[in-house]
Amino acid sequence: LFPVLTSAFFAAVLLVGLGARKAVELEFSCFERIARTLREQARPDEPVVNYRCFTRSLPFYLQRRVRLIDYDKIDHRFDAGTEEYRAQVRFGREALRELLESAPRVWVVTKAKYVEADSELSARTREVDRNGSLVLRVTR
Repeated sequence: LFPVLTSAFFAAVLLVGLGARKAVELEFSCFERIARTLREQARPDEPVVNYRCFTRSLPFYLQRRVRLIDYDKIDHRFDAGTEEYRAQVRFGREALRELLESAPRVWVVTKAKYVEADSELSARTREVDRNGSLVLRVTR
């Protein structure tokens, strides 16, 4: 009986572990897909911004700086270059408005719920890609 219970326990642990791994893979694949769309469509001189979210792997996938607007939850324990990122974060509607006007095309990575809650962002940008909860938008 003990070997059967032990085998069942390890099988359950394995299934839970695989489920957690799949969730992490899905999260990273969301970032990777958004990054692929940006690499294919965004020119190097066009700003990319994370609005109210921080997609940690996006700068890695793009091999370029990604600006942050209205995000202040950077975790000092995990984010390398935290002070550098904190210095780049801008806050408020005016910061978003200025950035949207700073170039002919500005790329915005955010969550769908923030687009729905911000009529100006919704009106001034159009959706290019969506994957999971992430949305990629560009100025019109």
